[in-house]
Amino acid sequence: MINVAILAISSAAASGAAMDFSGPAVRDCLPKSLFHIKEQMVLEEDKVLIQTIIEKWCKPDSDVQLIITTGGTGISRIDVTPEAVLPLLDMVIPGIPEAIRAAALLKSPRAMLSRGVAGVRGRTLIVSVQGNPQFAREAMTVILPALRHAVTQVSGERLDTA
Repeated sequence: MINVAILAISSAAASGAAMDFSGPAVRDCLPKSLFHIKEQMVLEEDKVLIQTIIEKWCKPDSDVQLIITTGGTGISRIDVTPEAVLPLLDMVIPGIPEAIRAAALLKSPRAMLSRGVAGVRGRTLIVSVQGNPQFAREAMTVILPALRHAVTQVSGERLDTA
């Protein structure tokens, strides 16, 4: 089982002014036979708060292996997810957000405005996807086939890749 934490980043949902639909959309895309949701949280769009939660989930004594953030990847002034996540990463994995954007571009030209990021902190894989629930689901469909292998590699386990 892969232990997952989902962080929905939305000031409106965090304040109770709106419902969070993207966090549940991500959760529902993860097969229960392979993924165990350890944490799920909604947080306002605040760089320091986002970093605090991600750092907590990535501590060496944490058993979270995969963090998926949703929201805050656009180009408005309140979108700070990339600025929060990138400084925390030990290793950037550009292929994950590139694949997400490429697939999303087939449905909307606005996908090129997404600033999603992915990488590794310690032994935790972190992936940021869009906050729109439909695009979050589509992003999960794109990356799901590679997640088990990526988490295994990040954890230090060896897989036969031949």
